[in-house]
Amino acid sequence: MFTLEKNWCSRLGKIRTQSTKQWERQNIQQEEAKKQLTKVAALLQSEREYLDSLKEELARVSEIMAAEPENSRERTLRRQQLTSLERQYSIRLNHYQSERKQYEQAQHEFDKTSSELLWNSALSAVSTTFQVYLKDDSKYTGRLIKISDKHDLALLQLEGVVAPHILLSKDKTFKQGDAVFAIGSPLGIRDSVTSGILTRLSRDYLYTDAKIMPGNSGGPLINESGEVIGVNTMKVSQTSVFDDGFGLAIPAQIILEEFTQYLPLE
Repeated sequence: MFTLEKNWCSRLGKIRTQSTKQWERQNIQQEEAKKQLTKVAALLQSEREYLDSLKEELARVSEIMAAEPENSRERTLRRQQLTSLERQYSIRLNHYQSERKQYEQAQHEFDKTSSELLWNSALSAVSTTFQVYLKDDSKYTGRLIKISDKHDLALLQLEGVVAPHILLSKDKTFKQGDAVFAIGSPLGIRDSVTSGILTRLSRDYLYTDAKIMPGNSGGPLINESGEVIGVNTMKVSQTSVFDDGFGLAIPAQIILEEFTQYLPLE
C-alpha cells in the first residue's frame, strides 16, 4: 500500500502570494508542488488499478466458491480466501479514498494559487502612475489604487488636486430607450461626446447605440441629468470597430460594488 509523505498537502496550502519580491520563489514552489501532485496522481492511479484487480479477484473467487459443494472443505477454504480478500479490499479502499480526498484538496489549492500568481504577474506589468489631463488642460499624476479582478475596471487617484467631477448615479430605475451620452477621447480627440439610447440592460452590461470609437473605453456613459450610469468598455461590431454596432458599458452599480471602500460617500 502506498503512503504519501507526511503533511505534503498542508505544505502546498501555505503557498500564497504576498509581495512582488516573492513571485520568483513562489513560482519555484509551484513547480515543485506540480511535480509532487503529478507523483501523487500516479500513485493514486496505480492504487486504483490494484483495487480494480482485487475486485476482479473477489468476483472470481466468489464464483468458484458458489460452484463448490455445500459444507465441502474446498468451499470452506474459498470462503476463508474470500473473507481475507474482502478485508484487504476494504482497508485499501478506505485508505485510497482518504488519500484521494487529500489530493483533490491540494489540487484545488494548487489551481487557486496558480491563478493568483498569474493575476499578480499580469499586474506587475501594469504601470502604477499615469498622466491625467483635466478639462482645462492642466496635467496631474494619477496613482493606481485598485484593479478589479472581475471586471475591466481600474481606480486611479489624482495627487495634489481636488478635481471637479460628476457623480455616480445610484438610480437603478433607468430603462430601455433612455437617452445617454458617451464621453471619451476617440482616436486621440479629447472630450468628444456621442449620444444615443439604452438599447438593452443586463446585470453586467448596459447596451447603447451611442457611437463608441477606439479611445472611448474608460470614459463615462452619462444620463440626461449628467450622472455617470456606466463606464464604456467596448464596441461590438460584425466587421470593425469603425463600423456600426453597439457599445457596452459596465453599470455604475458594479463600480460601487467593486470600489465602495475607496469612493467618498456623497
